[in-house]
Amino acid sequence: MFRKKSERKNLSSLHVRVQFPPSKEFKVLILEEGMTGHEVLEFVGSQVNIDQIADYGMFIPPNRKNPGCWVKEDQPLSSYNIQNQDVVEFKKKHRPMRVALPNETYRTVLIDDTACVKDLVIPILNKIGEKEVEELPEGSSETRDVRLRKKSIMTSNPKHEFVNVEFLKHDLTLREQGVTGDATVVLFKRRVDGELTYDMCLQFPNISGYLLQRKVSRVRRGWKKRWFSLRKDKLYYGMKPDQELQRYIPIQVVSLVQGEERIPGMPKKYAGCGFQVITQQRVFYFLSTNVRDMYRWVEALETCRKMFAGDASFWTSRYSSFLKGIQQDDDESSDFRFQDREDGVPERSGLPDDDTLEEEDLTESIPPDLGDYTEADKRFLVRTCNDRFSKDEKLDGKIPIEEEGNDLFQKARDGVLCSKLFNSEFPGVLDEDELKTDPDDVPGHRSNIEACLESAKDMGCSVTDVEVDDVLAGKPAKVLRLMMETMKTGLHSSIVQEAEIHRLCRPGEDLSHIMQMSLEELLLRWCNYHLAKVDRSMSNFAEDIRDGVNYTYILNQIAPDDCDLDALKEADPKMRAQRVIDDAKDIGARACITPDDIVEGNARINVLFVASLFQAAPGLHEDPEEDMGDYDDDDTAYFVKRINHALRDDPDVTDKVPINPETKDLFRKAKDGVVMCKLFEERFPGSLPIQQMHLKPKTTEERLENLNLCIDSVENRDSNVVGDVDAEEVAVGRAQSVLRLVWKIEKAKLSAILLAQPFVITLVHPKEDLVTLINKRPEEVLLRWINSHLDPSQNVLSFSTDLMGGDAYSALLKSIGADLDDQDDTSTPEARAQGIISAASKLLDGPCFLSPKDICEGRHRPNLLFVGQLFDHYTRTMSLEPEGLGEFTHADKAYFTRHIDAALCSGESDNDLWSPMDPGSDDLFLRSPNGLLLCKFINHEFPKTIDERVLNVGSKGTKPNAAEVLENINVCLNSAKALGCTTSVEPSQIVTGKASPIMGLIWDVLDARLANDLSLTNHPELELLMGPDEDSQIMQTLSAEEKLVRWANHHLQRAGFERTLKDLSADGVDARMIGTIMNQVKPDVCGLEVLAESDPEKQAELVLENTKAMGASTFAQPRDIASGNPRINKLLMGSIFCASPPLSLEPRDDGVEYEAPSWMNDFRDESREERAFRVWINSLGLSATVDNLFEDLKDGRVLLMMIDSVHPGLVDWKKVNTDARSIYKKVGWFELQDTLAGLTCTQVENCNYVIELAKGLGMTIINLGGKDIAEGSRKLTLAIVWQIVRHGILDMLKRITLHGKSATEDDVLEWANERVKRVGKQTRISSFQDSSLHTSHFLINLLYSCRPSSIDYGLVYPGENETQCEENAKYTISVAWKVGVPTFILWEDIVQVKPKMILVFCAMIMSRFEG
Repeated sequence: MFRKKSERKNLSSLHVRVQFPPSKEFKVLILEEGMTGHEVLEFVGSQVNIDQIADYGMFIPPNRKNPGCWVKEDQPLSSYNIQNQDVVEFKKKHRPMRVALPNETYRTVLIDDTACVKDLVIPILNKIGEKEVEELPEGSSETRDVRLRKKSIMTSNPKHEFVNVEFLKHDLTLREQGVTGDATVVLFKRRVDGELTYDMCLQFPNISGYLLQRKVSRVRRGWKKRWFSLRKDKLYYGMKPDQELQRYIPIQVVSLVQGEERIPGMPKKYAGCGFQVITQQRVFYFLSTNVRDMYRWVEALETCRKMFAGDASFWTSRYSSFLKGIQQDDDESSDFRFQDREDGVPERSGLPDDDTLEEEDLTESIPPDLGDYTEADKRFLVRTCNDRFSKDEKLDGKIPIEEEGNDLFQKARDGVLCSKLFNSEFPGVLDEDELKTDPDDVPGHRSNIEACLESAKDMGCSVTDVEVDDVLAGKPAKVLRLMMETMKTGLHSSIVQEAEIHRLCRPGEDLSHIMQMSLEELLLRWCNYHLAKVDRSMSNFAEDIRDGVNYTYILNQIAPDDCDLDALKEADPKMRAQRVIDDAKDIGARACITPDDIVEGNARINVLFVASLFQAAPGLHEDPEEDMGDYDDDDTAYFVKRINHALRDDPDVTDKVPINPETKDLFRKAKDGVVMCKLFEERFPGSLPIQQMHLKPKTTEERLENLNLCIDSVENRDSNVVGDVDAEEVAVGRAQSVLRLVWKIEKAKLSAILLAQPFVITLVHPKEDLVTLINKRPEEVLLRWINSHLDPSQNVLSFSTDLMGGDAYSALLKSIGADLDDQDDTSTPEARAQGIISAASKLLDGPCFLSPKDICEGRHRPNLLFVGQLFDHYTRTMSLEPEGLGEFTHADKAYFTRHIDAALCSGESDNDLWSPMDPGSDDLFLRSPNGLLLCKFINHEFPKTIDERVLNVGSKGTKPNAAEVLENINVCLNSAKALGCTTSVEPSQIVTGKASPIMGLIWDVLDARLANDLSLTNHPELELLMGPDEDSQIMQTLSAEEKLVRWANHHLQRAGFERTLKDLSADGVDARMIGTIMNQVKPDVCGLEVLAESDPEKQAELVLENTKAMGASTFAQPRDIASGNPRINKLLMGSIFCASPPLSLEPRDDGVEYEAPSWMNDFRDESREERAFRVWINSLGLSATVDNLFEDLKDGRVLLMMIDSVHPGLVDWKKVNTDARSIYKKVGWFELQDTLAGLTCTQVENCNYVIELAKGLGMTIINLGGKDIAEGSRKLTLAIVWQIVRHGILDMLKRITLHGKSATEDDVLEWANERVKRVGKQTRISSFQDSSLHTSHFLINLLYSCRPSSIDYGLVYPGENETQCEENAKYTISVAWKVGVPTFILWEDIVQVKPKMILVFCAMIMSRFEG
């Protein structure tokens, strides 16, 4: 780093590039080589407006040869190897460092990076306190000190196997000792010769062990096993642990290899266990024995890299330059094997006996473009072809096909393989003797493909988009489509010819309906036909089959002699899937599927697999021996006990209850429907219109009316219960129908129990949301709940075999607080089961109706309802815990809590729903899950946004259930989006009280409120802050923070303040500036005492006192302002602005008030429509967020994204200028006209392309060109946006089928009128301009027809005046939000009958309930 003295000659000037914070901009400064570091610092500091120059230093950044260093104040610049145009950073000298404390915790302190270690000790002691430093015995050696500290650190940091501790030299800086990044140190004190001294040790990980390293050489490729040991920033390696390790790998970049990504040549069983270390010269690949060890290595390597290897960005920026062509070291092999772990952690798979693994495939090729298909689909087809044609002579040389790479597509190019596959599905259609197999006969290949395609189309295959040249060229997506569609169509043709296929018909259907069903629909019905026998169902071939449970039951139903239920005992889903595949092969099915295809839920492959099961064993015959269906006498006895207990005190059924469980008494007494209706009424009080029931039915019609009343009530309560019930069959006492009706009632009650508490959300799995979980069958939810209380080794997958023996029940009952005596090994199963029942009855304080036989034999239904009782008891004692704050701070949390607490607990209506919240606690998150607090908060910030009449607050002392909570949260999130908040918060995050998403939503609302307060509509006088070269459009494009900065600087300049405001961050604003601004806007109540105060916190206290004096509302604390919290600063400045008098650049004595310019009138008229369109665009999920409709659309790219979202693939992005920027180029605080003609041209080219695509789609484009959009014309921009919005709505309607055809704009009107008529409402509209719409009655009736429970007509006004119409419109919008319709219409649009907005509103409702 330093030059020799002999080289320090001819000192001259240097042109150095100096980088300044915080913008990271460069300035070229002329420095003399003879200047000292102190002189350079003062000179550079004079170029920027920084007060605390002592906090800064000059830093020479790292390069390939040097790790970087600080320029010492007493050293001349000539002492450093600095050349012309080199970069030197002007930045703060302080950096954070962690200090380990004796109580096994850490403190983070700021240290001076230029100071020696001895100079750091005292400042650190002042911050952590001397009592936090451990004192060692006098005369202790450094070795003993290290050993003592190592023991303590190993206890406090269990993530690493070992932790190293090294003494730091007192007279050197940390950077000079190699510590260039994040560091953790330990301080301790000891007495040497009677004097107290302090030492500092560096703490860093030390991990050793065997790893597999990738080996690539000319002789042999594979993986070699080596012993590795991490020592600071070097990874040493050798053959075995007891040898001296001399070779090493420098640690520079470390990354995982996860998911679908694989290291070339990596064995499949090590997938997910790989990582790589990248150096300047090469990439080193490693494999660990399991995921846990891999993470340990990566964490240790990354910690050491951050501590010793300098700036990571230096290395990662050079990542791609040396990835290809890298050769690994070729060390000698080793006979040592991976040692067994001592910590008891099960290994994923042991390392091989040999030290080298041969690579599976080292060919690195570009992945083919598979279109809508996946690599898994391709591999499935390869396996299918290899299986079917392994002995076909015409395909000799083509079979086997390699699964990896493009082998399938290359071998399909001559058409022979595709033709063979077609004939295997449609035998004899193609004459295989006519196939041209000569590899050089291209015309013959074309003939093969033409014949195959023509025959495929004749058979109904959906291959119209596949051309001969596509197959001839081996285009992957087209080849896959031809082969997949051939298989699907062939299987469908084979299945519908099954003799017993008519058994899949439902009541009212005939065989023609089955013939018209798609293959997926047909197979789904077949699966549910068999699953209904075990009280299960499925709705798709992805999520519902991933665990293999449904497959196991289907196989057991279609082939009970060959396929048992033992697969359910497998805890690993992949092992269970393999058992399914083995069983499928046993019954003769073509099982070319893999366990990964099942576990990953590949729908295409699973459909074809189920089709092969159908062909092997349809299982559609009837079993005449089943008199009671899948019920038996034990089920009957169990149901009778539950009915007798439920109706024991009902005076209307004393002649029927108790029912004898030992006879067929139930079936006789259920015939008239009274017992069934009473049972339903007891389970769901008030849900059955009891006045319509005949207590003493005398005729068959009255008995049927009772039964239909009960059945309809059950269906209305829970339509998810499997199985249809015919009232006539119950009326004649058919056992299966009676038992099924009882079961439907009990299952509906079980679902209601699950939905009663939002706690059910804690059982959600990854990639599932609240709605998905609520719609799941009760069995799946309760199984998750059981397993959450059990050890993984006791994994319960069903309510039958897995609960036999009682072990799972015992563990569950103990976990939830039951007093259960331990049973010895000599206890009989019946005795253990009786002990479980007794403990459960004591816990529930009532009967559980379960018998020991139900547990011992693993009876599904009794066990399911019993677990439901336990769940109901348990949920009353559970609560949720919030998680971390994410990007927010505790100061933010406290501010938000005080803000909401003051808003909702300040004497307003309904304030008794919440008591005051503690800002230092998690009250804010614990009270948010029901959605009410957040909805009230939104209404406080934006009054009357939400019609609070739609909120579910509970009734009669009850809390909202999970479904009602979801509706509240829908209102909250949809209203926030309608206000322009670009929030990505999910309902499940709110209902589980997650802190970071909730705070993010609150901040979005506060930020949107501030933007609204500072809008030109509310403060047109802000246009006075325009620069001399700016026009009115500039002010319209500024953000709220930019407006506040201009406003603040205006007052600071008038006050003659020494500096101006750049932003609202900690470095940009302080209390002195805020106090000066307040004195300017309210000099009569706000003085300048803050300027005389030097203590930052006391300055902040004076600011807050002045804030209250001038009438501005704030919930900040002095420490918030003193610490420069950017969010709180922004809200505080906004509050001061709103409390200030209207802005005027010069005082006026004539008393004339400010008059808004003429352009403001047009701005007000367009702002409402602009906001609606902006919200719609942001709802599309584009990669860009639109904050200002006219500014952000100028370059045309967002418009093209909108078109591409509506019509995927329509935009040719090669034609788009991605470097196009706004016509206006930001310079400082102002926006100046950019005169570069090329810049404007790129914009206009994009906008012209938008117009070209719009015309091609049939949009109405009149007097509108690309230049109009690029120039930001408000009216013409609104015109093109509306055309795209309208086209998007129409395209959405095309995906909705009505009367056998795609819906159109006219169909929306017809559909809305038909839905309203269907529910008996008389309102009707002739068009979306119908004047009757202003009352909102039609729209309210439309929402009622879609979700009757959402409308309370007692809250609807007649619409006799403007006020009533306004209230109805607000109620309509809030109800739409409640039922999940993400609409951006405003109440003014309804009252004023804006046809465009009402069309979009109705179309969104139609899409929600018909799509």
